[in-house]
Formats: sequence, C-alpha cells, structure tokens
Amino acid sequence: MTTPSRRCLACGRTLTHRDSIERGYGPTCYKRIQAASEVNHGWDEVSTLVDMSLADASIKAVQTVLRRLAAANDDSHHHGAGRPRNRCPTCGRPLSTLVEYRDHGTGGLHLPGFAVKQWVWIPCGCGYDTAVQKLGVTQHLIDQELDRQHRREKKNSGRSASSSRTGPVTTTLAEFLLPVV
Repeated sequence: MTTPSRRCLACGRTLTHRDSIERGYGPTCYKRIQAASEVNHGWDEVSTLVDMSLADASIKAVQTVLRRLAAANDDSHHHGAGRPRNRCPTCGRPLSTLVEYRDHGTGGLHLPGFAVKQWVWIPCGCGYDTAVQKLGVTQHLIDQELDRQHRREKKNSGRSASSSRTGPVTTTLAEFLLPVV
C-alpha cells in the first residue's frame, strides 16, 4: 500500500476522493497501472548467452551506469514531465539498479556476452517495466563503462603478472566489444 498522498503519484494532479488519496492514484491512472500489471506480453523471458563472464560484465556495466546517472540526478534535476530519471515514469516510485533483460533482436542494447541485442529494464512494483534507455542509459555510456572495466582488469592483471611472471590471458578491447552477429 502506498503512503496517503494529496497528489497523484503518476500524473501529479490533486486528489480529492478519499480512496484515491489512500492509494496515491486518481481513478484514471489507477486503472492504467492495474491494466499494465495484468498484461501478458507472451515473451519468453530468455537471453541467449554466448559467454557468461562477458554477459556478467555487461550487466554490471549497465548497473554502474544507472548508479552514476542516479547520483548525478538529484531531485532538482528532472527530465520529461517533471519526473526525476531515477523514478518509475508511471507511479513515481524510486527505481533500483537491479535490472532484468531478455533477447530483443531487432532493437535493444548490444551487450557483449549475449548472442543478440538485449532489452534491459528495471521492474517496478506497480507492474511497469522501465527500459534503461528511458533513464538515460545509452550504448555509448555502456561501452565506456565496459572500457573502464577492461582497463581496470588489465591494470590489475598487470600487477599480478609482474609479481608472479604469469598473468591471466586477457582479450583486447576490440575482442571484448566485438559485436555478435
């Protein structure tokens, strides 16, 4: 249950009816949220992995980008219709950085470790799935973070290689970010 609110958490309009105030949504927004939570898209919630460690690094990169965007986006910086980027566009609840993903094929983000592009989203308790792109995550930001991870990994492996003379085999950045067709 939501905290009583005099403003609709979805659209910001003033609430006057007692039931609306208690649930935090006007009747129109509440119906829309209920309908969104009941939709069965018929998707197979699968992702075609080709390299588990690269896929894990890709998801961590998305989460790091989300954390950076949220930190840079305090409540005084809004986007869209007055809604902060780190909140659900439907209900206004704060979003976590825990993401879900599935094969998208024709759209989505290219994430190393997956066979096809991925649709990456953050689920909200209201039933709305917010695509990370709506929160400011771009392919370029993900690629930059993957590059940072790779440099950090290479730097750390260089330290262990210099002390033990045998370091782990690392891929080049071009191989790390090589698109899967």
